[in-house]
Amino acid sequence: MDWLATLDTALFRFVNHTLANPVFDWLMPHLSGGSWFILALFPLAALVVWKWRARGALCVLFVALAIALGDGLVINTLREAIGRPRPFRVLADAHLLIGGSDRGSLPSAHSANCFAAAMVAFIYFRRSWRFMFPLAAAVAFSRVYNGVHYPADVLVGAILGAGYAAGGVWSANALWQSLGRKWFPLWWQKLPSLLAPEQKLESPSESEFKTQNSKLNIDHHWLRLGYILIAVLLFARLAYLASGKIELSADEAYQWQWSKHLALSYYSKPPLIACAQFLGTSVFGDTMFGVRWLSPVIAAIGSLLVLRFLAREASARAGFWLVLALTATPMMAAGATLMTIDALSVLFWTAAMLSGWRAIQLDSTRHWLWTGLWLGL
Repeated sequence: MDWLATLDTALFRFVNHTLANPVFDWLMPHLSGGSWFILALFPLAALVVWKWRARGALCVLFVALAIALGDGLVINTLREAIGRPRPFRVLADAHLLIGGSDRGSLPSAHSANCFAAAMVAFIYFRRSWRFMFPLAAAVAFSRVYNGVHYPADVLVGAILGAGYAAGGVWSANALWQSLGRKWFPLWWQKLPSLLAPEQKLESPSESEFKTQNSKLNIDHHWLRLGYILIAVLLFARLAYLASGKIELSADEAYQWQWSKHLALSYYSKPPLIACAQFLGTSVFGDTMFGVRWLSPVIAAIGSLLVLRFLAREASARAGFWLVLALTATPMMAAGATLMTIDALSVLFWTAAMLSGWRAIQLDSTRHWLWTGLWLGL
């Protein structure tokens, strides 16, 4: 394998040294992710959705998913496992034109993300290859020219990005074909294929389909979608905590100390936070995951309470969008990750509010008792 490394280094020097010129020195840093490049994506996505409707929206959605999931789960995992140093770290003559990173070099995330976007665009708009793939190749080339990646890094990134993007779209379509009809029949009738949004349902007939699903209404669909959203967020947050990306905060650390000495009260807090951390560390050990794993679970329980309450009192659609809005709220998102007293307080205040509403509406002694319990907790 030494000859491959030698060839890779020779190709790097050819691009980084031999092809150097003033025009590329100005252009390539911009192609590697200037701020204008990122800002241009938002109006471009809005234009695609506005002009092509369902096809454009699906294209934008799968591009976002391919980049977010592929970068986080595939590229970063491989880079940490392989641990190849960047060329400017080991080659004294490398020309570095942009800021360097200490993260692994193989594979290139820029290359993977651009080729993933190009592949999704090609699936939905065949003619886009004339623009998207040359642009992705130019970005990949810029990473070598700027001195932050070897040619093999961008080649592997391109293959991976295009591969998991295509696999993701086709897998999602297969899943929708098999489960969409069963779980979301009314939506599936309007969109039987994720690859061909304009395709119309041929069999069974529309009247037969409505008869078969007469017991369903659109609220069932939003409620099921809400359950799926909560489950996805729960597993995503648990996976993030398991990755150990962030260290314990000061509050979490000293409250972990309390969990080693359970008592009825502490200097600044009541005892339940210590009990929660005691439960977590008893199951998963004295680790960051053990301290925090209950936080995403608590957030999921709170989201379920809100979803089901609004589904009963207003509409499941409103409940779904409120859960999504809470997910995008910074303080709520932090509370679904960090295990402090705030996660428990929000859960019990939410439960008390919803239970109190039911107690007033129904004048129910049982609901008043539940409200008192949640207030006490």
